[in-house]
Amino acid sequence: WVSLPRSRMVNTSRHGRDRYIELAEMLTHSHGDAGEHQHVQHVCQTWSDPLIVSNQVDAVRDALVELLPANAAVYTERAAGLKQELSDLDARLALALGRVGPVIFNGDGYRYIQRAHAADSIILDWPGSKAPSREQLDQLPGQAEVMIWRSRPSEQVSQLLKQQGLR
Repeated sequence: WVSLPRSRMVNTSRHGRDRYIELAEMLTHSHGDAGEHQHVQHVCQTWSDPLIVSNQVDAVRDALVELLPANAAVYTERAAGLKQELSDLDARLALALGRVGPVIFNGDGYRYIQRAHAADSIILDWPGSKAPSREQLDQLPGQAEVMIWRSRPSEQVSQLLKQQGLR
């Protein structure tokens, strides 16, 4: 492994940290002989919250301006363009989710999208390769028509969901 000194790194995770979603389960680990300790875990798919990404764009821009101030105008212009694209993407996502009503998301990674645009949705964590049990299927909200997965579920799971009225 190769490590860079902290002076050579830009920690973009500090920007927008107040928007991070905490998970209930703590992360326990150790560093060498120092013994175990715990940290709060966060939903790591921060890229799915355009406001967090926008803050990270600011952090990268600021670091580049500090490193190469002669190019500040270029970095500022490009960062502004990227932030506008993120804002546009967020608006399109809100519009798309607003058209389908309640959504079922499969996986914690969708919690940022749920918070921003789909408060009436639910989050599940089903493996896409294993058919859900009858009990799991019975817990699906009847008003939901769409289930969004991290990756394509198996054909068997897809068929079961279609039978439940989901697409």
